[in-house]
Amino acid sequence: MRPRKPWFRKGRGWFIEIDGRQICLAKGDKNAETRAIADARFHKLMLKCAANPPVDGGSPTVASVIDAFLDYAIRRDAESTYYERKLYLQKFADVHGGRLVRDCRPYHLTSWVDDHPTWRSDWTKSYAIRNVKRPFNWAKRQGLIAANPFADVEHRPGDRRRPMTDVEFNALLKNAGRDSRLGEALQFMAATGCRPCELRRLSWSEVDLESGLATIVQHKTSRTRKDRKPRLIVLIPTCVALLKRIRKSQQGGEHVFLSQRGRPWARCSLQQALRRLRRVLKLPDDVFLYGLRHRFGTNSVKGGNDLKSTAELLGHATTRMTEHYVHLAGDLAHLRSAMQRAARSRKGA
Repeated sequence: MRPRKPWFRKGRGWFIEIDGRQICLAKGDKNAETRAIADARFHKLMLKCAANPPVDGGSPTVASVIDAFLDYAIRRDAESTYYERKLYLQKFADVHGGRLVRDCRPYHLTSWVDDHPTWRSDWTKSYAIRNVKRPFNWAKRQGLIAANPFADVEHRPGDRRRPMTDVEFNALLKNAGRDSRLGEALQFMAATGCRPCELRRLSWSEVDLESGLATIVQHKTSRTRKDRKPRLIVLIPTCVALLKRIRKSQQGGEHVFLSQRGRPWARCSLQQALRRLRRVLKLPDDVFLYGLRHRFGTNSVKGGNDLKSTAELLGHATTRMTEHYVHLAGDLAHLRSAMQRAARSRKGA
């Protein structure tokens, strides 16, 4: 290992090696100007290293635990899962990153959540807390810290996301236009119950229009499923017809669903497009894209499919998660029908 001081690589610039990683301090020729730039950045890095001791050194900081956890998670979590967790963890590290874990108290997490007034829903606050607690639970299991200082911090989970109603869906689709890029996405999600991330990343190489099937090998639960099964999305005739129209209108390209700019939908741009349309139509704030997935799961069960079949259609490994997508409370017509079937069953027993 090279000594921890700046060194020059011919044709490249000034470098330093920290924990096995070579970091460029300044590019250019070997002269007084580039050396001064390299020295200034070198001293900043040394101060940062001093404030963030190694995670296995006995007195880790919040930032060092989070960094170690993210290095672990990036090789195991799905891309979308890793991205969302990192957003929350970066926000927490910006405030408490230099604090030693042994000096952390539950108050530091609860006050951090309270300092984000834009997080209005209980679901968002609970999700933020769970994401922050995760690295410290992991560090405890790894023997890096004695205890998770935030283990006792809890927040009510909040109400489950509700299914989008038929009236809301039809209003969105009518205003967006069935042949618009957003309209195509809405129709596909409503018909398949796929996740927004699956729609955004779906490529033509994964679609077989002849057999009416989309096969996604790398999907959200591919790393957690014991059977490693691919995600199968069954394409009913209306979906096949929709995809054929899309392919005919596109001039090549890898992705199936594109934004108005002709590029693959980004996570935020798809949500923003729906948010703008929701405001134009003055729909409730809890009308989300994921509401189409909940709508699909609820309609599947109401239509007679059992939980196991519905779980397969939604791409769930078990029925435990599927239960969160089934919203029957308050649907009196369906509950009355179910009660009548149950009464007939008891009478014939």
